[in-house]
Amino acid sequence: MKFFKFHEIRQPVRQLFRKLKLNLTKVTLIAKAMLIPSDVCKAIVITGSGRSGTTWLAEILSTAHDCSLMFEPDHPKKCPQAMSSDLRAWKFFDPTAENIQLKTFMHQALVGNVVNDYTADWADRNLVRLWKTRYWVVKFIFSNNLLPWIVRHIALERKPIHIYRHPGAIFASWKLLDWMNKEKWKLPDPNQLSQWWIAIPGLPDYQLVEVSQPSVARYFTLTWVMENYIPLTQSYAGQWRILSYEKLANSPEIEFRRLFAELNLTPPNDLSKRLTAQSRSSWNSSKRREAATTAWRNELTPTEIGDIESVIEVCGLASFFS
Repeated sequence: MKFFKFHEIRQPVRQLFRKLKLNLTKVTLIAKAMLIPSDVCKAIVITGSGRSGTTWLAEILSTAHDCSLMFEPDHPKKCPQAMSSDLRAWKFFDPTAENIQLKTFMHQALVGNVVNDYTADWADRNLVRLWKTRYWVVKFIFSNNLLPWIVRHIALERKPIHIYRHPGAIFASWKLLDWMNKEKWKLPDPNQLSQWWIAIPGLPDYQLVEVSQPSVARYFTLTWVMENYIPLTQSYAGQWRILSYEKLANSPEIEFRRLFAELNLTPPNDLSKRLTAQSRSSWNSSKRREAATTAWRNELTPTEIGDIESVIEVCGLASFFS
């Protein structure tokens, strides 16, 4: 007589329920976009490099009344709409140029209408709350250089937020997660990188930062500069907010309450409790709480730190970390 082994079906059942919940979320998102469209002008745009605190910031802000999170609709590998709009890391679009395809995509993203398994998996688990969403907190990590174009072509009521973090801390996080050795996270080809570099206005001559055999740390920092130079240096009239991850992490209660007030959002009653929890991306990836501001210096070699800081010095960004 064979005994029924519950553990043998537990995992398949869990997967079935997860798939069912995912499909219900997708249906809810699609139906809402068709029947109760959100106001594109009320969207809250967040940009920043990966591992800069974008998920943490977006998750907390999306707890405000009538808000929900739209997670990385610009991901070129996860969202076909982004790829069809020619979005990719470090891509710069002339803010004075009209681009109907890009504008259509941005409208879809800002009203929560980029729906697939990836974006739905990060959506609010409470379907009733999701249905009642009036505007979206949209988290981008591949559209940093689109900020000048976005503020010119989308009539947002709230200024976008660009969050930045020291590239040394991000590099240490990449090393911790072993992303350097994963095919999908390979750094770009040096020749391709140089072509992207010269296409971004304002950067110093590539010959000033390029060396014949750059270290991985230096090479990584060049990519960080391409993602952050325009957001950090071109908000001349304050068209978007620039937010330091280090400052946010050191004084989260003060900084988040200030942000909620500036954005005219009502924070949740349990904000203090939420700020002590890790963001979903941090927990799923590292399984431990990463040091917020300075511990990364103990995880990198003096040579790596020197390479990183020499690049941001040459590019005129060192003052953002003084």
